[in-house]
Amino acid sequence: MVITLRNVPEDVAFKLSSLAKKKNLSREQYIKDLLEQAALSEDLIRTQDRYENLVRDMAEVVSSLHACMEENNLLLQRVVEKL
Repeated sequence: MVITLRNVPEDVAFKLSSLAKKKNLSREQYIKDLLEQAALSEDLIRTQDRYENLVRDMAEVVSSLHACMEENNLLLQRVVEKL
């Protein structure tokens, strides 16, 4: 697909060319890469949010299991003491 961008300020075009040159890319390829990153960024943010929620949920489960294990250890200790 062809996308034409008009009226880009000269200083912006120069800066894009300079940044592209530092990465050994053409300005066109550099801008394509920027557009691809922008298009994917929302998906990445959504995935990161889901991952953070999953980690938080898993931490709660681990904490709950730890509390159960401590309670079981106390009960077992009482049973052993009565033997």
